[in-house]
Formats: sequence, structure tokens, C-alpha cells
Amino acid sequence: LNGSFAPSVSVLQHYIKRMYGSHVVVSQTFKSYEELAFASMAMDRAPDNLRRHAILTSLCKLCLPSWGKKRTNTQLKESNIDAIWTLIRIIHTHYEDIFDEWHAILSTLDQLSSISMSSKKIPDTHAKSVNDISCSFVRLPEFTTSFSSEALSHFVTSLIKLSNGTLFGIQTERSSNLSRETSGKLSLSENTIDKVDNSGQISDNFSRESSLGGKLISFAG
Repeated sequence: LNGSFAPSVSVLQHYIKRMYGSHVVVSQTFKSYEELAFASMAMDRAPDNLRRHAILTSLCKLCLPSWGKKRTNTQLKESNIDAIWTLIRIIHTHYEDIFDEWHAILSTLDQLSSISMSSKKIPDTHAKSVNDISCSFVRLPEFTTSFSSEALSHFVTSLIKLSNGTLFGIQTERSSNLSRETSGKLSLSENTIDKVDNSGQISDNFSRESSLGGKLISFAG
């Protein structure tokens, strides 16, 4: 089963990337994603379930036009919205069966938090989905109150990794800016300077709260 699972996921991903203009192909492909996810989770709840990891990671990458890069001017396509909605449905019904995959999921949601989903280019057929996705962001902290202690542990561990990664990225950017300023090639951006305290360090609140991870940690107190 493991030998045939990865090629199956690759084929589904290929359909979405190459035929995103076909509503029939996209809808049926995401239905297959959902069914594969349900089957893989029902058959094996082991933390190292490679089938679950493959299907969720692949689906996360389809949620964004360019996964792994925060681009505020990115415009989501209909297939991205369908992928996000499919991912949300899987999370809603199988949150107890998700382990390390939370890191990829939260990273995806974090990247989505910097993108404006509302656009005149989004067709009316996806307007309700866009609104429901936006509402899901708001309800996520409350949704985690239904998690078991084990599921919450996996969620929080991934959330901490996401928050630490965001903090490290901002500090790295700050160091790079300081280096360029010293050499006289580029001054610090005004937005970054506003977030520096009297000691010359970036405010911890800004570093963490600028991402979804920071927002959820702040929510948890």
C-alpha cells in the first residue's frame, strides 16, 4: 500500500496544478484527497504514518500559489480556495489523528494570514467558501478547546516551532538591515525601526504577534 500511495498523491497533485481551470477535475480530485486522507488516518494512527504525512503535506502545498514564501500581493486561485476548504474539513473531522503534520498545516495558515482573500477576481461560486475560511481563522483558538490532551500537545508543539521560526526570521532580517546600514548601502526601513525598543532589540510582541503563531500564543495568554 505504501508503495502505491505516493504515486497516487503525485498524480492528484499533478491534476490540480495542470488542470486547475476545470471545475469538474478539481472538485473530483479534492474529493479523492479527502477520501485518501480519511482512509489513511482510519487505518493507522501511528505518529509515523507516512501516508497521512504525504497526503496532508501535499494538500497544504496546494493551498497557496507559492508555498513557503510570504507574498502579500499574491492572488489565490479557485483551486487554492478549494484546497484550503478541503484541508479545513479534514482538520475538523480528524484533528485527533494529526501529529507532526500540524507544523505544515499551521505554516500554511500562517502564510494565508498575510494574504487578502477578497478579490473581484474570485467568482461568485467561491464567495461563500472564502467567507467561511475567514471565519475559520477566527474560530481556530476556540476549536482547539475540544482537543484531547494528546492532540493539544501536538498542536502546541507545532505552534511553538512556528512562532520560533517567525521570530528567528525577523531577527535575521533585522541583522541584515543593520549590516547594510553600516556599509552605507541601505538604511533600515521605517516600519522596522518603529518596532525597535530603546535597547536596539526588536520588540518580542511585534516578532511573535506578526504571524498566526504569535497571534494564537497571545490568545492563549
